[in-house]
Amino acid sequence: MLNRSGKVRGTTLAVGIGAAAASLVLAGCGGSSDNGEAKKTGPQVASDAAAAIKASGAFHVAGTVSENGKPSTIDMQIQNNDVSGSMTLEGAKLNLIILGGKAYIKGDSKFWTSNNVNAQTAALLNGRWVIAPASSADEFKTFSAAGLADDFEHPTDGAFQNTVKKAKVDGNSVVVVMQKDGSELDVAAKGKPYPVRAISKGDSTGTLTFSGWGETQPISTPPSPLNLDNPA
Repeated sequence: MLNRSGKVRGTTLAVGIGAAAASLVLAGCGGSSDNGEAKKTGPQVASDAAAAIKASGAFHVAGTVSENGKPSTIDMQIQNNDVSGSMTLEGAKLNLIILGGKAYIKGDSKFWTSNNVNAQTAALLNGRWVIAPASSADEFKTFSAAGLADDFEHPTDGAFQNTVKKAKVDGNSVVVVMQKDGSELDVAAKGKPYPVRAISKGDSTGTLTFSGWGETQPISTPPSPLNLDNPA
């Protein structure tokens, strides 16, 4: 669930939004009255969560994911199509800003060498903000509020089952929507049906938690980024 990838000079930039078992009290998840989601089918709940994501536009996502035994972490602020935050990808560190349709990357040497950049160039790029090539811009379009909403509406790793159940996440009521492999999406059962957490048990395992719905933060262009389309 929720895997993402972009490309830098033809190499893979694993921007892992994996899914997977933590709990979180959501700031601003809103309201104390039952929102009726527990009476709906799983696909309907997921669709309502997608609509809430798009209406909100801004949220924070954090968590861990492990794919093929290799762990990664994510800590991101997403505001419609703009993004700011950090990740570790199999031990490599990465900062990412997406603003105004441009993606800016700041990785350590391990990140660049893991993406098939030679050691000398990786050393030069270490800790340096880089503008992702224009040719890779389309790869980042789904890394957005609309992209996350689309994942919930049209899951590519198995449809949501019709049956839902009630549960508590850190004392808050949620509606649990399941997939065949045991992956689940927990959605607030009171107030607006915002996602609370996503738990993956498929090819990737881990946890994503969501918070700060509708709360925006300043996102600005990083200083003096290197343009890979025109490095001179």
